[in-house]
This record gives sequence, C-alpha cells and structure tokens, in this order.
Amino acid sequence: MFSERFLRSMAILLIAIVMAIAADGSAVAGPMPGDGDVEPDAVRELADLGDTLKAAVLSGAMSEEDAIKIWETMRRRLEPPATPKPARDETRGGTPKRDLVRLAAPEPEQVWLLLQPEFLGRDVTVLRDELMLDPDQTLILDVLLDDYREAFELASAPFRVALTRSRRATADRWITETLQRARIDGDVTALENTRSALEKLAEERGAKETPGKPERADAAPSRREQRHRAWSQRMLAVTVQLEGRLAALRARVDEQLAELDREDAVITGERVLKMARSLRAERARLGRELAELIAAITTAEQRGPANDRLALALARVRVERLLPLGRFGGESMNLWAALSESVQRHEANDDDPAVAAARRVLRERTLEIAGRLDHRAEATLDRELEGLAYVQWRDRAIAANGGAPGGVPARQTTAALTTYAAACRRELAASMMTRDALLDLLDGSIASIEAADSDAELAATYRDAALRRGFPTEMRRRWSERALTSANRLDDLDDETIEWLRGLSADIAQSLAALRADSIRRRLVRDPRLAREQVAVRFGGDERTIAWGSEHWFGINHQTLTEIDDRTEGELRAMLTAEQWSVLPARRRDAKIGKEGRDKKGNARPTPKKSG
Repeated sequence: MFSERFLRSMAILLIAIVMAIAADGSAVAGPMPGDGDVEPDAVRELADLGDTLKAAVLSGAMSEEDAIKIWETMRRRLEPPATPKPARDETRGGTPKRDLVRLAAPEPEQVWLLLQPEFLGRDVTVLRDELMLDPDQTLILDVLLDDYREAFELASAPFRVALTRSRRATADRWITETLQRARIDGDVTALENTRSALEKLAEERGAKETPGKPERADAAPSRREQRHRAWSQRMLAVTVQLEGRLAALRARVDEQLAELDREDAVITGERVLKMARSLRAERARLGRELAELIAAITTAEQRGPANDRLALALARVRVERLLPLGRFGGESMNLWAALSESVQRHEANDDDPAVAAARRVLRERTLEIAGRLDHRAEATLDRELEGLAYVQWRDRAIAANGGAPGGVPARQTTAALTTYAAACRRELAASMMTRDALLDLLDGSIASIEAADSDAELAATYRDAALRRGFPTEMRRRWSERALTSANRLDDLDDETIEWLRGLSADIAQSLAALRADSIRRRLVRDPRLAREQVAVRFGGDERTIAWGSEHWFGINHQTLTEIDDRTEGELRAMLTAEQWSVLPARRRDAKIGKEGRDKKGNARPTPKKSG
C-alpha cells in the first residue's frame, strides 16, 4: 500500500519537470554528475519508472520502502547532488521544523565541508577593512583570492568525481540486489493482488472524502473519481507487463554499473578515503600559502606587532565563514553584526563610550571565537572522513558476503559504526563549546555597554538583535506585537482607547519577554540532547524510539504563545471598530479552525464592535 509520502514525492517531481517544460518548451535538465546532459526523454522515463514501482508495490513484488529508495536514487540522477544548506545568519524566518533538520544525524556518505574552500571572494572586504589596504593592495588581494579559488577547484575536482562515481556504484549495486529480490508469483496472482490493493485504496479514499454520507447510485463520477479510475486501469495494465519492466530496469542498472567498472580505475571506498585525506592536507596547505601571500603584500605597520593585526583579520574571515554553519540554537549568533545593527538603530557612532567598549570586548575575543570555530570545523572534517572510512569497510564487507548489501550481519554493521558515532559526538561537543563561548561573549559585551553607559536601551537593543540572530524561531515577532503596533498607530483613537492600548502593549510585551527567555533556556538544553539521541538511535545501536511532541514541530511554548495571540485578538476586537480592525495585519490561523469562521482569504472573520 502506498503512503502519502511515496505518492507525493513522485508527484512533486513530475509536476516540477512538466512546469519546466512548459516554461521553456524543452525537456533539458541540469547535467548529471559525470554523465553529461540529461536526455530529452527523462520525463517519460521517470513516469514509466513511477508506474512500474507503484505496480510492484500494489502487486506485492516489492516493499514500499525499497520502491521509495529506488525512486529517490533515480530521481537524483536527473538533478545535481543537493548540498546541505548551512544555517543562515538571519534575524527572522526561523521555523521549528528547520531547527530539527539541522539536528539530524548526518549520514556517513555526507561530505560537504571538505569540499568548501577556506577563503571566498567576498573576504576581500573584511581583509581590506581590517588591514587598511590601499587600492593597489586590494587589487592584488582580489587576484590572489581568484588564484586560490582556481587552485582549490583543481585540487578538489578528482575527489568530487571519485566520490560521485563511488556513490553511484553503491546505489546501482543496491538497486540490482533489490530487483533480484522482487518476486512475481505469476501474472494472475499479481493482477489479483493489484486489484485487491486498488479496491482497498478506493474504500479508504471514499471513507476519507465522504464520511457518513451514502453514495447515490445515479450520481455521475467526479473528475477526481474519473482520474482515479483511469489510474487504476493503468496500474492493472502495468502489472501485466511488470516482469518485463523490472527486467528492463535491472538490465539498465547493470549496464550503468558495468560502465563504471570499465573506467581506468575502479573507484573503491578505499581509494575515495585516500583521496579525501589527501584533499584535506592540500586544502590546509593552500590556506596557509594564501595567508603567507597576504602577509607578503602588506607592510609591517599593517600587520601590527607580532603580526597581531594580520592574525585578527584572518580570524575575522574564519568567523564570517564558519559562524553560519552552526546547528544548535545560538551557535550562529553573529555578535559583530548585531552590534553594528544596534548602533545604526540608535544613530550612535564608534566614539560613543558604550559602543567603543563593546567593540573592544568583541575584538579582544575574536581570536578565541575563531579558535572555537576552527575546532568545530576540524571535528566536522574528522566526522566526514570517519564516514568515508565506514563506507570503505561496508564495501569490503559487502564483497566478502557475495556482493549483497543485505548479507552483512547487523551486529557487524553496528560495531563498525561505533567509531563514526563517536566522531559525531565529538562534533556535537565542539558545537556546544562554540555556542557557550558566544553566549558568554554576549554577556560580556552587554556588561561592557552597561558599565560605560547608564542608559540601558542600547544594551537591550543589542541583546535583542543578537538573540534574533542566534534564536530566530524563539525571537520571531508574534502577531500580537504586530497587531498592537498597528493599533497604536491609528489616528482616530480616543484617549481612553490609547491608554488601554498602552497598558495592553506593556502587558503583552512583558509576557512575551518571559516566554522567550524560557524558550531559549529550554532550547539550550534540548538541542544537544536531541542531537545526541539521534546519533545514538541512528548509529549507536540504541533501539529506543524518540518521542516527537508538538513542541518539536510547532516550537517551545507554542501553546502559550498562541493563547497570548488569542487574548490580544479578543481584546482588540472588543475595543476597536470594524474600520479600525480592518487595517490590522491578518492573522494566520491554525488548521483546526473551520471554514465557517474564515473569510475568502482564509482569515478568521472578525466580529468587532459596531462603529458609533
């Protein structure tokens, strides 16, 4: 039986490809790694593959899990490999689900940081400002960064190709074994299984769409029902051809695997691991050489005593590059950007004693934060190489068990993953150290502002800006705040309403501040615990089941925060006129609100007091 996930994943891809064809009139997609351009009939092949896999599941020839894996593997052949997106240094837009994705245990095959250069073209701005380079030096630095980028791309290209081919060969071997396991007990039995599964699907669909409503015998079938019947007939037709379709797919994968094996050298896991270690050393060497060249184009005065200004400039580059890669709440908190934002909002300048004190604290501890980030980056690289080492062991174990991935005993696999799980835990520990150092630096810089300025407004603004960068989900602006801000700006308010709005705004602000502080405290505890649990369950042999609660998906204290929005909405409806209410920002409602309570845009229909 198909799950919604299986059907939705295939539908989304097909829709996206069809839309792309409609947009430019072609079926040209992006190049496959190592395979050239995608053939124009890729859409047809995907559609046929989808029908084949659906029929295989319906007829009982294949499990749904295996069908999903085959589909995802073949889908990725038509797209460039997706790279994990690092956590952005953003002040809004965080979501609980996005936070959970960052805490997921990385797969052993996942390699990302190793393929990233240590310097980027944008670093010229930071280095120019920190070292006070003149235009000629800046131009030379720009050329050096371009040369570095080209050198790194050249050094990493062989490993990229080898990694892609190794992953493809592993996937092809698994698909071949899975297709060999597929059992079709005769066309008649397969058709009976498919009919039975389709009937059950139709019953479940009908019960879900019209619960408790008897179906009229003379009712004409709806368009959706017609499409479902047509799809059912297609599934029956595909089932008749299923054995031939699966054999053709197996032959195609075998041919692709043989083509990979005909390369000059077979890309084994051992070779990929050796190339990864070599690339890591080359990556570090290129970074050191660029730092030496930067020192060579600067004067002794620009570099500072004992090259301390140069070291600080290079540390700022590493902070800007590595800071957004944090996984925990608070680990991507850019305090330097937060202070600059706060200074601009207060229209202050660097000569202000409070601003100068905060900048001095941040500057003094930049090397420390860069060191923490370097330690975290090295832990990530260690984890990526340990993952490749496990892949090497897995390839050997598969070969020793007759080439069947499923033939490796689970106990041996769990034991082999122990080292990788330990590397994951070391990476998490480095993340915690980085996060804690940033939080400590935040407290220290706030204390310096408060000591230099009796006005606490700048310190509060700076703290808020920093926390919004480190905890965007917990610090995002609530509807109650936006609504009260709009209400306080209304022109036609009487004195009584103005006074009432001020009191309500202060009360709501105090409640939200307390909830945000509590949410941040709880997330500081939750993130490391949840990340460690996922590593233990995924790679440590822990058989426990992680209990996902509503606060994981909707955010910590989400119920209380929703109640505050409800309270604000109720009081505003009672105090404002219909005309005043209409200019307030619309509130996004929960899915549980019925249609009868919505307007055409999906917002709850307001019932404020009548004007006059």
